[in-house]
Formats: sequence, C-alpha cells, structure tokens
Amino acid sequence: MESPNPYQPPAAALDPPEPGLEGPLLPWEDPVGHPELPGRIVATLGVLLRPAEAGPALGAGRRVGPAITFYLAVGLPLLWAAQLLAAILKPGAAPPWMGHFGLPAAPALAPEALGLQRMLAVGAALAAPVGLAISLVVQGAVLHLGLWATRGLAARRGMAVTYRTALYANAAFALVSSVFALWPLLPVWPALALFAAMVLFWIAAAVYQGVLLARAHQTDTWRGVLGVFLPWLVFGCCCGAVALAAAAAVGAFSGAFR
Repeated sequence: MESPNPYQPPAAALDPPEPGLEGPLLPWEDPVGHPELPGRIVATLGVLLRPAEAGPALGAGRRVGPAITFYLAVGLPLLWAAQLLAAILKPGAAPPWMGHFGLPAAPALAPEALGLQRMLAVGAALAAPVGLAISLVVQGAVLHLGLWATRGLAARRGMAVTYRTALYANAAFALVSSVFALWPLLPVWPALALFAAMVLFWIAAAVYQGVLLARAHQTDTWRGVLGVFLPWLVFGCCCGAVALAAAAAVGAFSGAFR
C-alpha cells in the first residue's frame, strides 16, 4: 500500500465554494441552524424587522431562489386566500368612497350579471399570482434603476441583491396586505378607514424597503429611500406633462373650429 508523500505541499480544494454563502445567512437559508420550518419563518421575519442585521445577510447572498421560495411559502398564500374570499363573497365591489363625497353610487346589477361578475372576479383572483410575479419582476428592475440613479450601487452587489431584498420584503408586506384585501367584506366607513390605513402602510413600507436596500447594497440610507421613490416621481411627472400637453392640444384644436 502506497503511503502519502510527507513532502508534498498542501493543495487547495478544487471545488469552489457554493455561491451565495460567503456571508451571514438569513434563517430561511440556514436549515442547519433552524431545522424547524415554522421557527425558520418566524426567525426570518424577525430579522427582516432589523435592517442592520438583515442588510448584510441580504447583500452577502447571490441566490434569488431562496427569496422566491420564501415569498411563495410565506407571502403569497394568505394574500391569495384573502383575495379569493373577497372575490367569492363580494365580487366586483366598488371602492367604498363611491356614493359618498358627492360621487355617484355604483348601479345595482341584475342576478345574471352578478353571476358573471362573480365568475370574472374569481377568475381574476385565481390568476393573481401571475400578476404578482410580473409586478415583482418589474419592481426589482425599477428599484435597481432607482438605486443606479442615486448612485447607490457603488458596492457593486448586483441586481440579484435587489431582487432578494424586494422578494423578502414583499413577503413580509403581503402578510399585512392580506388584511387590506378584505375591505369589500366591511361596511362603508370601516372600509374607508382600512383604505386610509393601507395608504399609510404602503408609504411606510416603501420607506422601509429603501432602508433595507441601502443596508443590502452598503450605501447611504437616503440613497436607498430616494431610489425607491425616484422612478415613480419621474413617471408621475411624465404622465402629468403628457396630460397637460394633451389638454393644451385639445384646447387649441377646439379653439380653431370656433
């Protein structure tokens, strides 16, 4: 039996380290440290509430797969169930401010039309995950564009970090959004109060997402927060400019035929 050469220099391992494991791990990505699934979910949600701890873990990883599975396992089911419940019990419910504040009330529908409306509402709710997936893809690209515009990508963490942050954050936000999705089941004034709470929540959620992005990309907090809002501000200004130009064109066109 041939014995190993004692004078042979030590050799480095040929297998490269697994990508995405070069830094601290989120509990969801650490099944060894958190073997129980419920405990892993609760621990991950707890870490996401602490940006100073969540940011390095989000930024150190390069794998988007665990973030997708966390959104599918934690964020999507409850929100999807709330949307289906609202579509079945109150299909096509008009916004609660219709019929108030001087706005016309929604007309009553015939039983045949109500059945068709329920069918369409349930179909739209069943297809909601597809719309959510598309919106998350667009949101990740827009967030990365906003960070680029504010020079928040100096650490060169890459778009995967932006998508990881967006997916984990939106999974936590979806748990709260599932309550807002039940507004059609409430009377008018509680539904209005829930709408107001929803607006305040999403503003706070956007700010918090900017903080998480700043920690994940190792940049200033204001760059992350501004990077979340800047693309939508630019989009709103462009829409306003187009609307003003269209109104001016219609006014000039109608004035030419007076």
